Amino acid sequence: MTFISLNDRPISGSNAEDKTEESNNKLGLFLQLNRYGENVMSRGFTAGVLTLFVPIFLFAASCASSDNDKMERENQKRYPSPTAAFDAYRKARDNRDARTVFSLLTSQAQNNVVFEAFFGCAMLHSKEASAIVKKYVDGAAINDDYEKRYKKKHGIDIAKLMAEHENDQTFVPPPHDEQLWRDVVTANIKDKAGFYEAVAKHLDERAAKRHEKNPVCPLGDLEHLVVHDDTATGSAKKTILPKGGESPLEPGQSPPVHEKTFKFRRINGGWLLDSL
Repeated sequence: MTFISLNDRPISGSNAEDKTEESNNKLGLFLQLNRYGENVMSRGFTAGVLTLFVPIFLFAASCASSDNDKMERENQKRYPSPTAAFDAYRKARDNRDARTVFSLLTSQAQNNVVFEAFFGCAMLHSKEASAIVKKYVDGAAINDDYEKRYKKKHGIDIAKLMAEHENDQTFVPPPHDEQLWRDVVTANIKDKAGFYEAVAKHLDERAAKRHEKNPVCPLGDLEHLVVHDDTATGSAKKTILPKGGESPLEPGQSPPVHEKTFKFRRINGGWLLDSL
């Protein structure tokens, strides 16, 4: 399973930077979520593209939820300890079980990975990814919700302002509120668990067709656990295996290992992962 976790899928170097502007423009065309084009959306979109492939990307959002999301949260299993939550995550991850992985996350962490999945779809530029977005995301609702919240927060009616300056080539639109945009996007994705699972499945199928399916990099046990009230932090050793399409390790060569940090939060008496 190609999970939407940036620590597992980093893209680095000049290649990512060189394609940022091109990706930004295609992103707007692919999503077709804002009627005002690049002038309004480019700042947030560029930032999203730049951070999408950076392992440190973690975005905290507080959003409304669909009925499906509320039901999932009400039935969400919680674990007696951070270690138990980690062990359940590792098992689901090894089994490429995206929905179970999603269920092990706090609401904030779920919004993080859903937002990554949303922009990941945009970066794929594929009909299949477009169909997934269309199924789970109402672009018109996102646009209208953004304008409504923007007006409430900043006192500016974007639609009215743009209409008044429709033929003014020198007009500069009001600044894009990136955090607000992200909040709106995650709030308007129907069935977050289903969306995350569908994207993960599509990425796996896409990689398999290209003979580039990545192995699940093994995780060791949770170590160095520190619990403070309702939060906890620990780490696990992650063995980095060659990705699909990459050259295998040389005979006698050991794969690199790095320490991966995990955060946990206790909610209603039980523990969940607060980051991937």
